[in-house]
Amino acid sequence: MTDRLEILARLSVSGSEREKTQRELERMLDFVGCLREVDTDGVEPMIQPVENPGGVYREDCLNAAAGAAVGSLPEGVPEIRDGMVVVPRSI
Repeated sequence: MTDRLEILARLSVSGSEREKTQRELERMLDFVGCLREVDTDGVEPMIQPVENPGGVYREDCLNAAAGAAVGSLPEGVPEIRDGMVVVPRSI
């Protein structure tokens, strides 16, 4: 299992660390197995991990302060479009 995870995560684990990593992974999987045994019948799913009385959330919008921050960016920023820094696609 450790070999496959090394490839997927692009990690290099030394021989001495490999055994320790394998044991830790097994412990994590055992814990997940224990969670699967928990009876959750009748438990209502949570939308948010913390209750928010009244459902008050701030609106997600660009404001003047955020726009002003663009002007204070270092000169090394290659491109700004519509008030946002343009970066290479990473996915």
